[in-house]
Amino acid sequence: SGFRSYSGFRSYSGFRSYSGFRSYSGMSLLDLLVPALHDRYQPVVTTYDLYLLALKIIKKRKYKELQLKRRPSGWDYQKLSPLLRMLQRKKIVAPDPDFGPHVWVDLRNPTTSSAEEVCCLVDPFCYVSHLSAMQRLGLSNRAPKHLHITRPNALAWKELALVKVSEDMEPYADLAPAPRLHRIGFRPVIRKRPLQTFETIAPGTGEAVGGESSRISSIGRTFVDTLDQPNLCGGIHHVLEVWEEYAGERLDEIVAAVNMTETKVIKVRAGYILEERLGITDVRISAWLSAAQRGGSAKLDPETEYRPPFSEKWMLSINV
Repeated sequence: SGFRSYSGFRSYSGFRSYSGFRSYSGMSLLDLLVPALHDRYQPVVTTYDLYLLALKIIKKRKYKELQLKRRPSGWDYQKLSPLLRMLQRKKIVAPDPDFGPHVWVDLRNPTTSSAEEVCCLVDPFCYVSHLSAMQRLGLSNRAPKHLHITRPNALAWKELALVKVSEDMEPYADLAPAPRLHRIGFRPVIRKRPLQTFETIAPGTGEAVGGESSRISSIGRTFVDTLDQPNLCGGIHHVLEVWEEYAGERLDEIVAAVNMTETKVIKVRAGYILEERLGITDVRISAWLSAAQRGGSAKLDPETEYRPPFSEKWMLSINV
């Protein structure tokens, strides 16, 4: 909230008053980064995104109608440091107090950023999940105290980052070496909102919300998460209520998401709920019977001890 006091810097932001510079040979890279940053209209920017923004200007030798005076030679990640120092000196950006290095607040952005928005801007692979996603998707009327975020664990994140950097740098391979995409740590509280972060080797794909920078787990993936971690989704009784109310109308999305998971017990739990509790008959559901194991210890609620009654068909303890 303290950053609102910088709103006066908006007069500096657009560089519209600098239109007279067009008659000269051009403007510096720093001068062009300022309006380019402003036009992003996002509350935070990472050092990685700033590097790509600079490369885009260097590649085109201009930003919109503003010409770049001189293309920097031997451009690399290290040369971004003096630009960042100048941007801080001019009070265009400042280190974000909720994160460590490599995350910068745009001081001229008048919007109040939410925790979910800045998390999704800082980490390109995370997304809102579990009860927070259920509430945003209209599956639950509960308002969770914590913001639930799912992100890849360190190993999976590194693999995704290699692919992203390769794709992002393809247009600029002749201009500069690839930068490092940093995995930013999440603190327990972001923008005064408590976070509950879940890291996994096999994350889903968050879907962008119209007009926002936030990403939310898909309907199908959200239903899968309710069976994998009901404790993060309002508890098993709330989960069963949600399945009973919405699973029938979302069957195709649920089936597709369950088919994508390699966790057998998820297929068993989903099959039991859809068939035996909701009375839905579908050959796609019957195919999950191959995941049921006689003599196993599969439970409907993973947080509660194994006990009867028992589904003979799905080989599942109905411990609810």
